[in-house]
Amino acid sequence: MPRLNRMLEHSAIFLFSLDPATGKITGPDGTGMIIGRLWNTIKTRYHYYAVTNRHVLDIGASIIQINTENGKSRQIETEPHEWFFIPDADDLAICDITDQISSQCEQEDIITYIAESTFLTKDFIESRDIGMGEDVFMIGLFIGHPGKGKNVPLGRFGNLSRLADEQSPVEQNGNLCPSHLVDMRSRAGFSGSPVFVYRTPFSDLSRNGAFTGQPVHPGDYFLKFLGVHCAQFPEEMTFRKAESRGDIIKEGDKLMTNSSITVVIPAWQISKIIDLPHFNNRRKEREERFSGDIKYVPVPE
Repeated sequence: MPRLNRMLEHSAIFLFSLDPATGKITGPDGTGMIIGRLWNTIKTRYHYYAVTNRHVLDIGASIIQINTENGKSRQIETEPHEWFFIPDADDLAICDITDQISSQCEQEDIITYIAESTFLTKDFIESRDIGMGEDVFMIGLFIGHPGKGKNVPLGRFGNLSRLADEQSPVEQNGNLCPSHLVDMRSRAGFSGSPVFVYRTPFSDLSRNGAFTGQPVHPGDYFLKFLGVHCAQFPEEMTFRKAESRGDIIKEGDKLMTNSSITVVIPAWQISKIIDLPHFNNRRKEREERFSGDIKYVPVPE
């Protein structure tokens, strides 16, 4: 696993909830990211969208926390109704936060937004012959150790097991959708994490000579946004006692545990939601009136 660019650590944001009983902010409860779409009128500016899983939003986690230059963080409070999704489709929810992201902030934000130009597309998959075994990683929330006063994300690493296939959809929060499958461990808190796929010059074993002992020609290299982590396949096992110790679990009980196969929503599904009329109208209105300046660094292509 090659060392990552430190800026990728800031590609993950944390999501918090508001306790209606106490009025206090609790969490963090999940992970998200910020996606950037280029303006139509000025090609150096972006509209910004917070993205997470719909099931994270369903538990009330709609408060966004981003890190700031002073080593702390600030929170953007949004209401659940400000997040949009496509019913009976992918486990995604998206909120336009462009107006809350500004260089006029009292404390400069530290954000590595993910530009749509970095999305792994079907054309790129075909042109680079991307498939089983590609290296992947994700950046997300390690519940129990999220950081004090700022987001401190954790990296997890694995390999692509299967690309999304229309003929073999996978369950996402109750809906069957084409999904990438990744051999990578996960746990609670990583829902909504950005997942990246990459190739280094010497990591391509599909070249002639890989099995013959002949020199392998260096492959090309890339770093692309694969999609959004949303679930981990459960495994069922039958409990069998090795010895009797008065366990509460009875012999023969069925237990559920997580496997190491995770479900990733393809990046291109995000663009479908950003193209909804609500977001299109807001972009048009903003580009007509906005004259500010936004300065952030995108994920390198």
